[in-house]
This record gives sequence, structure tokens and C-alpha cells, in this order.
Amino acid sequence: MPTTCGSSTYNAKTYGKRSLKRERGDEESFVVDRNDSSKKRHKVSEQQLRSLTPEANVEASQLRKPTVLMTYGTPKKSKSSRDSPSPSSAPTASPSQPQKLARDLSQIFAAVTPTHSPSPSLQKLAKRMLARSKTESSIDSQFTNDNSLDRTPSLPNFPSSSSQRKSNAVDVNIGDSGNSLPFSAPAPVRTTTRTYAGKSRSFLVALPSSSLPADALHDLEQEEDDYLTRESYSSLRTRWGVDNSEDDPYPFDSPSPKKSNSATPDASPSKRSKGKSRVLPASARPIPPLPNGLMNPLKSITELRNKGESRRFLDEVGYLFEGMDPSGGIELRRASALEITTKLCNPEFSRKAKAADFFGRTWDLFLDAGAGKGHDKILDILLVFFTSLVARDATLVADLAQRRLSTLTVDPASSSTEQEQSDHKPRSFVDTLFKLLEITTSSPDPLKFVGAKSNLGDEGFKKFCFRKKDRGTLNTIYNAIAKESCLFPSETPISTSLLITQTLQAISPSLIPTRHFPILLASLRASLASSTSISSSSPGSLASSLHLRWREAMQEVPYLGVYHYLKLLDTYLLSQWESDEDVDGLQGEYLNDQIMEEARDDWLVDDLVALGVCAENQMANDTLDQHSVRNCLEITLRVLVSLTHGDELWGEKVVQNTCAMNLLMRTSAQAGRRMMQGKDAVRVKEEVDIMPKVEDAAEGSSESVAHNRDREETHALDQLCLALGLLTNLVQVAPSAKDVLRETHLDPSCTLRKRSCLHNCTCPNAISALEILMHLYIQQQPPSSNAAPAHKLKPTPSPEPELDAEADASFLRGHLAVLFGLLMRGSPVNQTTILAYLPTPSGGVGGKGSDRIKLNRLVNQAREFVAFFAVVSGSSADGEKESKVARDIVRFLEQQRDAL
Repeated sequence: MPTTCGSSTYNAKTYGKRSLKRERGDEESFVVDRNDSSKKRHKVSEQQLRSLTPEANVEASQLRKPTVLMTYGTPKKSKSSRDSPSPSSAPTASPSQPQKLARDLSQIFAAVTPTHSPSPSLQKLAKRMLARSKTESSIDSQFTNDNSLDRTPSLPNFPSSSSQRKSNAVDVNIGDSGNSLPFSAPAPVRTTTRTYAGKSRSFLVALPSSSLPADALHDLEQEEDDYLTRESYSSLRTRWGVDNSEDDPYPFDSPSPKKSNSATPDASPSKRSKGKSRVLPASARPIPPLPNGLMNPLKSITELRNKGESRRFLDEVGYLFEGMDPSGGIELRRASALEITTKLCNPEFSRKAKAADFFGRTWDLFLDAGAGKGHDKILDILLVFFTSLVARDATLVADLAQRRLSTLTVDPASSSTEQEQSDHKPRSFVDTLFKLLEITTSSPDPLKFVGAKSNLGDEGFKKFCFRKKDRGTLNTIYNAIAKESCLFPSETPISTSLLITQTLQAISPSLIPTRHFPILLASLRASLASSTSISSSSPGSLASSLHLRWREAMQEVPYLGVYHYLKLLDTYLLSQWESDEDVDGLQGEYLNDQIMEEARDDWLVDDLVALGVCAENQMANDTLDQHSVRNCLEITLRVLVSLTHGDELWGEKVVQNTCAMNLLMRTSAQAGRRMMQGKDAVRVKEEVDIMPKVEDAAEGSSESVAHNRDREETHALDQLCLALGLLTNLVQVAPSAKDVLRETHLDPSCTLRKRSCLHNCTCPNAISALEILMHLYIQQQPPSSNAAPAHKLKPTPSPEPELDAEADASFLRGHLAVLFGLLMRGSPVNQTTILAYLPTPSGGVGGKGSDRIKLNRLVNQAREFVAFFAVVSGSSADGEKESKVARDIVRFLEQQRDAL
């Protein structure tokens, strides 16, 4: 829109150079005329200001308001004021009214619009910049003369120097109004560089602070203050613990958000104040010492994975969690549960799941999906399969065992009677497993239908309420457990009870309540009798099955599963289970004792002895897992030792079993033979070591062979000690055991080729049981001192194996000496037989002198055993009782020795 100035008309936004020159010339001529009048008026206003009274100054100070730094829009000037710029147009006082003093208003806008720099080059550059950007209105107002167009009211208006000169012609009544602005000193000159994008784009025009309005300077100062007080991103991350590990609940280098400064600004800091904050500096925070050679603190693998890998992992398995939703179909829940368990067989997936806290959430999802209630057997199998995979890590299974449900998941399909029986109490991890174990005991196990030895057809599946499609699902589950999970050896028969007991035995016994003991005992009986029939619902007996099909029964025993059962039973007998909170302790213990007495009279003792016979015979069977069979034999002997310890009824029940003494004698003889073979192998190795080594190619294989030999010798020693301990308990608590042991005859190397050898060995090389014990005693005697030592080219590098062997032999000699004393006390026949079997001392002494020497040797060895037992047992009550029995035997032997 064109604007007139005098007689010439031009466009204010012209970009040509000629128009700019013409405009500059008109503007300079106009400013010269205005300056003359402005100087005169300025002098008058200064005199009037000096003549103001103190009262007027006080009144002006009281009316002072906060400085307005920016105004939007200005009132339009009247036409007369624009057309009459001469001094003669100034208003004058009327004669009828008192003349008011004119007040100088030239300094009102001094704080708003500072004096412009007279440099013409700066104006030219600023106008050129303004023509490019059109973003800074304050620069545009500096070069707009008085006759320019009115500004848009929405844009800020800063008066120019020409408008300041025009303000001198305003009526003096303005100074009397209450809204008049106070006088303010001009802003200090700053050398601030103003750009359009901060210091990072410094190629733009740099304007001095004198060319900026006061409100813009104030905004800059306020912005700088905010930048200086705001925290940087690094300090915020440190204060809120963004980089700290999620596994460490108490980080040392980041204070709690509650204790830190709560006045955190909402806006983000700029580059000017980045790195500055109001929190404690890094030097004031404690810095942990670093190990030697490290410059930065190291983070564990779990901390590194929790940053991003755990989130990605949970996102990947999110569809599996959605498939476990209870609102989905049963097939979808089964498929999702099967995929979860199958993926956990992968070590890499299991590692990521452990880092992401995957197992606790999955356990809850299984329960919410309906598993663990017995309504869907396939979901129940997948649940126990999941727990078996978790049981590979003792820490994970302990966390789940201590986890209790906050609320009881009520199944819509369950009846009100079942809900009342649950008493609306949350079921723990252990409670869920024992409930499934009880269900498996009372109903057929679906995993046995698809086992390697199962010949059940489709009609049989329909009989047990399974569809044809379910058979394929069970086959997939069975193969995943047997092959992909690597939980069990390849020869192990898979069953639901095996998965449950494998998990339970991995839990600390203190987390298992004693109220679950009846379920364990009933399931143990069903597991021992499982070889009779797959679909048998009535409890059988391993002993009866052994007499009917003794060869087949020995191979069909689930040794690994039974080992888990007996391990749980052993911890119960040692009083390691948790006392029940819901049942009175004495009442619960009394009920469990009644159940144990009934089991003792009906099946438990006979089945345990039969199990020992099966395990002893199958230790040489290559088709079975030898480790499981050997462990099963050892745990069987251990349980029998715990049951017969100080209990006459249990001892008499074991002695009355016709297979018990034969089992103990064969086990002792074979264990002693393996120990002697190990000693002979050590002697051979020592002789080989003194020879010069020519080849070292087989060094690794020789070390593995030596390791296996040491392990075999250790198992042999354990079996021998357990067998001797059971014999000692039987002789102590059962008076008939002395006669039964003396009358027992068998071949120590009998392999039970005949069924009659189970009860009475019919082998031609049968000897007395006392004679077998005497052979063991002679094997543990130290070598004769008169024998010449073997010539060695160099000394033995380490005497530790010899010392260990001598310590074991000393312990066994003392144990056998006490056992011989127990057999001789109260039985003259046994005393005569044992003295006759004892080795004759060298020197040709016979008669009573020889017996006296034999008894004296037994006394010395029994004393060593008593001292050793006192050190091992300590000050416990049971140890004191056993030590008293051994001391009584020592006194008895001394009496017999002194009587000769």
C-alpha cells in the first residue's frame, strides 16, 4: 500500500537501490526539520521537570507499575498530527485556565527503544536480512518512518526515534493520568550476538544488544537464567537411575528420586546449559573403587541383557502369553503351552527367559489357563514339564517354590464342593505339584500310553476319554521330554510322576509341608507296582511281582523315578520337612506315624528289599542307566538305615524278610571286591609312573579312566558302609538277627541266575555270612611290617591317595570290630565262630594266647572307631547315644580279653 511523504509517493517495501537512495534522502531532510523543534521543546521540558515539587515526585513514584516490556498495537495518530509536524502546532494554555507545566515525555520509551547506532552499513545489512527472513518485527520497526503504514495489531510495536520526537507534542494531561509510565533508566549496552538458531548458526547477521528492544533483552536474560538452572539430560538420568541395573534395588551412585531435588523443570535444557545441573557434582558422589587394570566399571551379563534384550524377548513371546488367555479355546491354550515348553528346551531361549523374569509370569499364566486343577490332563502334563525345566536351576525353582498366589483362581468348571474343600486359600507351588501327584496316582498316566513299551491302540485311548487328535499331541510332548529337553537319560521311561518328583526333590525340604507325606507314600507304592499293568487301578506290590516275573520286573522298575521318591522319603525321615501350619504338629505327626506303621506291615519293607535286589542285579545291565540304578540301590539302603535306627519293630520286619540278609551280604562282598580292585589299580599306576614315559598321546584318556575309577571306588565305599550300618542296626535292635546272620549261607559272587537264590542261595561255593564279614575285615588290615617294601626308582609324588585309603581302611576295621563285638555279646556260638575266623597272629602262638591277641586287636580298633565317631557326631544326642553303645562294646571286648 503506498504511503505519501510530502509530494512524493513510494513503496516502503521496495528492494531496488534507487528507491532506497531516494527514501534515505527524503528521510534525512525530514529528520533535520524535526530535530530543530525537538531541541527547543527538550529545553523547555527540562526546565519544567526541574520545577516539579517533591509532592509531585512522590505521587509519580506511588503510581509506578511494573515495566511493560512489549505492547501489541498502538493507537492511530490523528490526521492533524501527521500533517502538521511544525512546532507552531503545539497546544498552548488558555487564558481562562491556569497554565499547566509541560512534562517532558521523551524518556518514557527510552527503556523500550534504545538509541540506534548511526552506522549506515549496519542499517543496510539489517534491512537486507529483514527482507530475507521477515521474522523479526523489532528490526522492521527500526527502519519504518513516521509516515509508514499502520502495523497489524497482532504484531508487537516498538516506537522508532521519529515517534519519540512526535511524542513531545502530546498534551501535558497525559502526565497527570494514573496510568502514566514511570521513568526508567536505559538498559546497559550488551554485546550479545543474536542469531536465528543459537550459536550453532553463527553465519547469520550479528546484531548488537543496543539494536534490540528492552523486552527482547529481558527475554534473553530470563532464558539464560532458565538454562543455567535447568538440569542436563545426563544429570537427570543419573538422578532417576535410568542407567542403573534393574537387578540392584539399592544403587550406590544414584540417590532415590524422593530424596533428590523435586523442582525439576518441565522444559528441556538447551545446548547452552547442557551438562549443568543443580544436583551434587560427580566429585561429591561416592565412586566405588575399581579393580586393578580397569578404567571403567564393568557390568554383569544380566545387567547388559536387561537393557534391551529382555524387552525384545518379551515382545517376541507376547503372542504365546496371549494364546494362554483363559478366554481362548482349549486347543489354543494347549498349543501355546506346548510351544513355551518346547522353546525352553533351547539353552539360548532359556537363558533369555531367565534374564527377563519369564518363569514366574509363565507359571501364573499356566494356572490361569486351567492347568494344575486336574480338569485337562494335557495341560497338567505341560505344567509339570515346565516345572521340570525350571528345576534345572536351583535358584529359579526356589523362587517359584516360595511364590504364593495372591488370589485363588476359581475355575468355572469346578463344583462348589471342590471350592469348599479348598477353603478358598491360595495354593502354593508345592501344593499344586502334590495335587497333581495325587491325581496321577489315582488315575492312569497319559504319558504311559505313548511310551516305548506301550501297545495301546485308538480304542484304548477312547476308553480313557482321549481323542485321536490327543494322541498326536501326547506323542509330541513325550518326544519333547525324552529327546529335546535332555532332562533324563535316553533309556529312562517318561511319566508324569517322574516329572513331578524330579521337581520336588530339587526343592529345599524345608519348603515341603508334612501334610503331603501320605500322598508321597501312596504315589511311591503305585510307582513300584507300575510294572504290573499300565491301566491297573488297584495297588500292587513289587515284591509279589518279583516272585512272579522276577526277570521282567527287574527291568521294568522306574529306577530314576523311584530314586526321587526315596530321596524325598529320606528327607522326611530326617525331619527336614516343614511343619504343617494348618494341622496341629502333634496331630499331624501322629497321623503320619499311623500311615507309616500300616505301610510297614503291608508293603513298604518288602518292596524296599525287593527294590534293592532288583537294583543290585541290574547294575551290570547295559540297557539301563547305571547311574540311576546305583543311586537307587544306595538310597534304598539309606532309607532302611533310617527306618531301623533304634526301632525294634522295623528291625524285626527287615530280619524276617528272607531276601534281606542275602542282599546285605552280596552287596557287602561286591563292594569290598570293587574297593580291592581300585587299590590294585592304584598300585599298578604307581609302578607305571616310575617307568620313563615314552608317549603322552593317551594322557587325556588315562586321566578320564582314573577319574572313573576313583568315582567307582567312592560308590563302593558308600555301599559297603551303608550295608554295614544296616547290619549294625539290625543286630542292635533285633535279637534274632545274630542267629539269622550266622545261619545264612551264600556265594558272594552269586548273580541270581536262579529264582531260588533270591531266598536261599543254591550255588556250590556258598559260605557263611560271618565268613564273608571276616574276609572284609582281613582285606582292610594294614600290610605286614615284616614285608620288604617295593623298590622304587623315585619317591611317590603325592601321598594323598595312600593316606585316604588308609583312613578308609581304619574306619572299616573299627566298624567291623564293633559289629563283631555286637554279634559276640549274648551269643557264645557267634563268639566261638568269630574267634575261629579271625586271622591267626604271627609267632606260632595258639590256644587262649592267640584268642587274647585277637581280642586285644579288636579292642584297639574299636577304640579308634569310638574316637573317630565322637569327633564326627559332636555333641548331638544321637551321636552321644551311639558313642555310648560303642564304648559298651569296647568294655565287653576288654572283659573277654582279660578273662582269657
